[in-house]
Amino acid sequence: MRTSPLLLALLAVTPLMAQQAPAPTPATPLAAPVAPAPATDAATVVGATPATSVTKGKDTLSVDFPDEEIRTILRNVADLFELNLVIPDTLQGRTSLKLRDVSWRQIFQVVLSPVGYSFVEDGNIIKIVSNESLTQEPVSTEVFIINYAKADEIRKSVEPLVDAAAGGKVLVDARSNALVITERPSRMGRIRPIVEKLDKATEQVMIESKFVELSDTDTLALGFDWAVSGGVDAKAASQASLDAVSQNTAHAVGSWNYATSVLSSIELKSTLDWLKTRANGKLVNNPTVVTLNNTEAFINIGQEYPIPSYTYNSQTGSFAVSGFEYKPIGTILKVTPQINSQGFIKLTLEPEISSTTSSVKFDTASIPIIDTRKTKSQVSLKDGNTLGIGGLIRDEQTKSKSSLPVLGSIPFLGKLFQHDNTTQTRTNLLIFITAKIVSSENATVTDIFDPRAIHSAELKRSDLPGFRPKIDPFLPETSPADSADKKANKK
Repeated sequence: MRTSPLLLALLAVTPLMAQQAPAPTPATPLAAPVAPAPATDAATVVGATPATSVTKGKDTLSVDFPDEEIRTILRNVADLFELNLVIPDTLQGRTSLKLRDVSWRQIFQVVLSPVGYSFVEDGNIIKIVSNESLTQEPVSTEVFIINYAKADEIRKSVEPLVDAAAGGKVLVDARSNALVITERPSRMGRIRPIVEKLDKATEQVMIESKFVELSDTDTLALGFDWAVSGGVDAKAASQASLDAVSQNTAHAVGSWNYATSVLSSIELKSTLDWLKTRANGKLVNNPTVVTLNNTEAFINIGQEYPIPSYTYNSQTGSFAVSGFEYKPIGTILKVTPQINSQGFIKLTLEPEISSTTSSVKFDTASIPIIDTRKTKSQVSLKDGNTLGIGGLIRDEQTKSKSSLPVLGSIPFLGKLFQHDNTTQTRTNLLIFITAKIVSSENATVTDIFDPRAIHSAELKRSDLPGFRPKIDPFLPETSPADSADKKANKK
């Protein structure tokens, strides 16, 4: 049998190829899967052992390094936060750590402290240096311009962080509202972010209050019980459902038992419409104020009464008026808002109703007797919701005299033809307080002013405080009166 030369060549080469083939590489063991933390992004760790895992959130890390080079840990963390990092060749060593929800600064500090190293923030560069070299580090001075807070207040928080023994100090420049900090660069890098966090714009709250007054008759007919209603729901604005509201309020008339209710914007509109059409409610005042977070807003609707102060004159042996102290009398409302991290507003309320009932004689002066009813409470509102306060009762007494013509003016006998009348009037004051968070950076005039009131006052956008062009398009550049004149001239 003849054999093909090509077949013989293949048979000869096959054993040789089998001898030169490399041995199969054993399969690399797979790392155990690590479940990522919720609401975070899993990050890949370059050069880490299979059991190492890092989970990165928005500003924090969760790390697990069973046994890893310190240099590798620092590089991995720097890569995740895109940090510019400089590591000296002298830094050596291994460590094991497992941390959750920590910042990169905390990781660096935990890793470097045991081996005698620290990190220094030089601008946008992070330098790893030994603690021995830090003791020889010269101090430097940096000026921090404070934009929102008072520099002296921030100084009280920063001063304990400065190493005074090594020449560190904090000075305040009141003219420019700035901090002048002298400290080593290694410590300055940790002070800088604290100053930036403290110097934040304070949030503002717009407080709109509506004072609705009801007479005694209207209050009894209204029978509105805040505690039972819990706010008038938008669907409950029908006549049948409003008539079914409890009448327990009628039993509270004449006492200082006020009650509150929380209303949404729709519920507030339904309640005000009902009070106006069904209960003859009268909107007596509608003041609106804007105050800073944690700052008291004061609303006074009434008068300021002069209360005399007396000092004893030993020479004349009598009291003399030495001055006057003015006391607000009427309807007074103090509101202090506090915004929490969830966007809710906690209001500290101090409603007060005061009036002069009579007066007493002191020497030759008449001192008024003031009847005051006030209380203090706290409530938490959602941004834009309204708090209704009811049961603020005020009694007024009016005296008058009537007599028969001619006969009533006869001396001595005229009193027989005269009649004294005393009229007792009782009013129930309902207060609606709406709290709304106003951004100090992006607020427009629509957040503070009522566009309808601005239009009726024929104001221009440029007439309003805080005007910024091309940001408040709801108002015309010219007033309605100017626009009408221009149209008339064109005709």
